[in-house]
Amino acid sequence: MSTIEHKTEPAVYVPLGLIAPSPTNPRKRFKQAKIDELAESIKKHGVIQPVLLRRNPAWHDGNGQPPHELVCGERRWRASKQAEKPTILALIRDLTDFEALEIQLLENIDRDDLHPLEEAEGLQKLLHPGEGMQGYASVEELAAKIGKSKRWIYLRLSLLNLCEPAREAFLDDKLNASVAGLIARMPNEDQQRSALKRILEGFGGEPLSFRASAEFLRKEFMLDLSLAPFDIRAVFQIAGPCSDCKKRSGASPDLFDDVKQGDMCQDSACFRAKQHETWELKFAEAEAAGHTVLRGVAAITLMPKPTALPNGHLWFDQPAPTLTADKRILSEIFGAKQRGVITLEHGPSGQILRIVPETDARKLLKSKNLLRPPAAPTPAPPPKPTLSDAATAVQAPSSSASPAAPQPRSEQTLAAMRGERACKLFGVRAQTLLLERMNTQGLPLAALRLAVAQLAGDLTYEATALIYRAHGWDIPPANTFMSSAERAKAERDFLHRIVNMEDGRLLGTLLAQVLMAEELTDPYTLEDIEASNYDGEPTWTIATELGVADQVAALAAEAEKEASSQIQAEEDERLGKNAAGDAFAAAHAPAKPGQVKYRNAATGETWSGRGLQPAWLKAAIAAGARLEDFTKEAA
Repeated sequence: MSTIEHKTEPAVYVPLGLIAPSPTNPRKRFKQAKIDELAESIKKHGVIQPVLLRRNPAWHDGNGQPPHELVCGERRWRASKQAEKPTILALIRDLTDFEALEIQLLENIDRDDLHPLEEAEGLQKLLHPGEGMQGYASVEELAAKIGKSKRWIYLRLSLLNLCEPAREAFLDDKLNASVAGLIARMPNEDQQRSALKRILEGFGGEPLSFRASAEFLRKEFMLDLSLAPFDIRAVFQIAGPCSDCKKRSGASPDLFDDVKQGDMCQDSACFRAKQHETWELKFAEAEAAGHTVLRGVAAITLMPKPTALPNGHLWFDQPAPTLTADKRILSEIFGAKQRGVITLEHGPSGQILRIVPETDARKLLKSKNLLRPPAAPTPAPPPKPTLSDAATAVQAPSSSASPAAPQPRSEQTLAAMRGERACKLFGVRAQTLLLERMNTQGLPLAALRLAVAQLAGDLTYEATALIYRAHGWDIPPANTFMSSAERAKAERDFLHRIVNMEDGRLLGTLLAQVLMAEELTDPYTLEDIEASNYDGEPTWTIATELGVADQVAALAAEAEKEASSQIQAEEDERLGKNAAGDAFAAAHAPAKPGQVKYRNAATGETWSGRGLQPAWLKAAIAAGARLEDFTKEAA
């Protein structure tokens, strides 16, 4: 390593035309306003501090190149030319390329107007000189020479990693050096571009501060290695162990002094690749063990949330105290044969989950004599006697007990039956109408928007069955007592159909159907339509955009009327049109002159007892009122 001698030497005036600017000068940008100001001063007082020259390495006699190269003082040289001075005061020294570069950097490094990127480029040249040049062997040695800390040099050098848009923003003073350093330490250029956009947008038009930028980058782009879903000590196809990686925060503490806790990964692409490789190995192991593997839509549909266990399933990696007294986790009890187990990829949470249908777990535990015996049923309390014990003892048994005559159902029960029947009639007809419109007009954008928002939830079996009926697909009949395995089979069939659909129009139509299915199996939908309290719901939104909202409302009224007629006929047939049936008819006969059959005392609204019940009466009955509560003689 050479040293520069500082000795007293005479300054001489050198013609400006005999001086060439230095190609290694760290300063690349010159503010014209500064040059103008300096030129005015030189016109009045001349150059007070001489510039530093050396022999021009590109010059030899007769080649037309200037014999001198400017080492320091390019602004004074430019200003002197602008001031139309013929010469400039200069010191001429015999300097090597490295000595010239070192002097240039030391001359400019503490000046406010030397850009940090220019400093970084100069530092890099001192550490990585060209062939045949001298250079500093380490950052420590360079730091000692220029009087800066190692961290300062590392931060400056990291700026050279900035992507081009970030460099431009930095040079245009849209970023300060601290924030630029946060972006520069990101190894992925696409991530740098994304981070730059968000930081420049900031809040209220102002870019994010250093602290806000650091917090944003830590949350959005840094991945905690302690939470990695893979072995950080393992060797992967994409890279070696994380402990050997220089892109983690723990490998460069001088660059990541804002990261106070944990070892953070900066390379999300590598992180995801290792996670993917780990998952593929786990899925291969799961399939080899006989598991059903679910990924993508199938996995999220079965288990929308990683903590919400589907009905009829158990955690495979936890004990099952409700089924067995054995305290081992189920995977240990199952052993090598693990058929029936489901391994699923829950992408949004970055987890692999293992569950098992309760029926499969129960069967296995029973085969191993580990199933907890069912609890003894609680005996029903004896019926209350209606006669004294003595009277009961002497009462003669009936020789031929005749079946009790059927009793009329309550109005509440009949109302519920009418609602369910009308709902079934309305559901199929409304879907048929809307399907016809969508097949001719195309899928409304509103349906797609709603699908994105609502498809995360599970459909009930009844809603799924409605969709199957509309398409003419075979589906097991609705059964309240279906086993979890039967339900799971039906769900898998539905998912299989979706995955194999290649017709975007048909798939889009199915998305709209899924949105509407729950409503069209809910009796309260009809009440909402009648009460004009239906805006914003999927079926109504889609029907409105297709221009058939009025027809859907008419279908609801028609279905309710038809259901009422059907239920009444069935009830009459069940009662055999006997005295009870006559009593039912009398109760619903037209009101006599001077009598109001049903009146709402609060609002004055009335109903004669014929036709469909009004909304106010339905609401009152749903709240627990009886029809008799509203019967009143006219005043």
